[in-house]
Amino acid sequence: MTRNGFDVKNLVCRDRRGFWIAIGFVALLAGFMLKIPCLANSWDGVQYRSLCYSDVQALYEQRGLDEDRVPYLEEFNEYPVGTGFAMFGAAKATSTPVAYTIVVYLLLFAAGMVAVVGVVSLASASAWRFVAAPSFVLVAFLNWDLLAVACAVAGWWIATRRRWWLAGAVLGLGAAIKFYPALLAPALAFVPWPWRDDAVPTARGETSGAGWRRAGGVVGGFLITWIGLNLPVLIAAPTGWLDTWMFHARRLVDFDTVWFWASRSFDVVPGGADLRDVADTVFRVGMVVGLVGVVWLSNSMMRDGHDVWRTRTTVALACIVVFLLLSKVFSPQYTLWLLPFFALAAVPWQWWVVYEASVVAVVVARFQWFATAPALESNGWSALFGVATVVRTVTLIALIAWIVWQWRRREQIRSDIERGKTREMT
Repeated sequence: MTRNGFDVKNLVCRDRRGFWIAIGFVALLAGFMLKIPCLANSWDGVQYRSLCYSDVQALYEQRGLDEDRVPYLEEFNEYPVGTGFAMFGAAKATSTPVAYTIVVYLLLFAAGMVAVVGVVSLASASAWRFVAAPSFVLVAFLNWDLLAVACAVAGWWIATRRRWWLAGAVLGLGAAIKFYPALLAPALAFVPWPWRDDAVPTARGETSGAGWRRAGGVVGGFLITWIGLNLPVLIAAPTGWLDTWMFHARRLVDFDTVWFWASRSFDVVPGGADLRDVADTVFRVGMVVGLVGVVWLSNSMMRDGHDVWRTRTTVALACIVVFLLLSKVFSPQYTLWLLPFFALAAVPWQWWVVYEASVVAVVVARFQWFATAPALESNGWSALFGVATVVRTVTLIALIAWIVWQWRRREQIRSDIERGKTREMT
């Protein structure tokens, strides 16, 4: 529709995108300001009471960055190589803990804006689920995850342009920073099944074999990039590289999981190796069954390929949720993995509200518990922490049910349309 020579619809759309990008900028600025008290004060508990704690600042000296010790070669680092060398690069560019922390925060701010612009450009109508999320403010600068989130969103945006090799490469870069972008690859490579791509009406312009080119491009680009970044470190410092993976294998059940709170309820030692081993076994088996099940089920209900990208988006969201539900670690910043796909999948706002309320309660109660109970004895904050963790878990389980219902609903609509056409023909 035009008025006086102006395309009103496009103008409103551009204004809406600009508005949500501005909101994302403000949210990141608020998250940055939240961390200021920890830069200006000694850590005597203020880092928990003021919610300004950040692994970025905490690990500067613990990982030898103040002495320019090279990750993996000279110093242990628990993060993948992309994060490890981002830490090292920021340390080499600065000389004090405060300067280092600010430089990393600026890098995270830039990565956050990449994610914001990407989400808004793909789903401006539902972008508020990401940019206006209270949890976005609380955890944006808690760890280095925004770097991986930027790669995940950028890779997804590139994939919508059908540049499969480049999309896989960007996801591989993200997985070299944090594992999470790897969870998006199955949705791009295997939805729909490569051998069924020619039967998908929405995949216009693709010729025979396009499905295999898509799957090969995503998987190939991912592996070449991930291996290319990890192999030099593995060759130069095999022990240091393997120590990262062994650290996570030996890691005990974390506070932010149902594993931890269920064990406290049943008088099982939360930090025990036995519980860790059970959690690891459930995770390994559950991830294989869960990811294969999600991809298979989505394909089985997508017979005519209606709205392929919406299905891919919900598959990606389901893969992330499966990982978080089964993992023995659910650090507060992991919610950043979900938020962009809450927006892209247009998760119902009611569920978004419940999830956000539970996450905010988890983050606040977690740090207030640390501040008020140095020995981690039970108190009101720990009770809120446990209840909020359970609510968050139930919400994510319900989200899986909603995703499956979405697939089933679209299949039912397709069946109804086909029956209507059949009646018209007779």
